[in-house]
Amino acid sequence: MKLVQFEDAYGKETYVNADRVKYLRFHSKDMTVIHFGTEDIVVVKTEPAQVARKLAGAELDAIGRPRLKGPAA
Repeated sequence: MKLVQFEDAYGKETYVNADRVKYLRFHSKDMTVIHFGTEDIVVVKTEPAQVARKLAGAELDAIGRPRLKGPAA
């Protein structure tokens, strides 16, 4: 499981399982909709390119906390 931390549309911390993401969609200025399936979505306060980069570089550290490598960290 690859968890990535984002801030959702309500300003709350939320974690996304990168393995379950089906596709991303631009929502509005600095907002992205992450789709997991037919009706499962989350709206985050991040641009689509940044979301894609974070999801692609997601890893977990030894105790299960999200860890990013490379420039996205």
